[in-house]
Amino acid sequence: MTIPRRARRRATVLAAALALATAALVAPAAAPAQAPAVPTPAPTPVEVRVMTFNIWLGGDVVDFAKVIDAITAARADIVGLQEAEGNTQRIAEALHRPYWSGCLDVVSRFPLMDPPERTASTSSRRSGRRRSRPAATWCGR
Repeated sequence: MTIPRRARRRATVLAAALALATAALVAPAAAPAQAPAVPTPAPTPVEVRVMTFNIWLGGDVVDFAKVIDAITAARADIVGLQEAEGNTQRIAEALHRPYWSGCLDVVSRFPLMDPPERTASTSSRRSGRRRSRPAATWCGR
C-alpha cells in the first residue's frame, strides 16, 4: 500500500507545524530566569616578583649563604636558577620555599606544574612542507 503524495506532504507540513508550536511553547519555560544586574567586583591585582639568578657552578664557588642572602634580599616569589648543578632542592630548603623543580631549576612560593610534552616543527626546504618530530622532552622524560 502506497501513501499518496498529497497525504505525505500534509503529514510533513503538519509535523513541522507541530514541532514549531511545541518549540514556541517550551522555549520560554526553558529559558533561564534573568538575574538582576549586579556589578561583579574587579579582580584584585596580585604582584608577583620573578627573578633569574646565575649562581655560578651550583653556588659552590661562592659562599652559599650569600646566594641565599641575595635571593632573600630580592624578595622574589619565583626564582629561575642558572648553573644550579643539582642544588635546587638545597636552595629551596634554605629559602623555606615549599615548591621547587630540580628539572627546571625553579624555586617558588607558588605550586609548579610540569610542562606539557612538546613537538618541534621543522620545515623542509625542498618541498616547503612542514613536518613534526618529537622535541627534546622536559626533564629527560
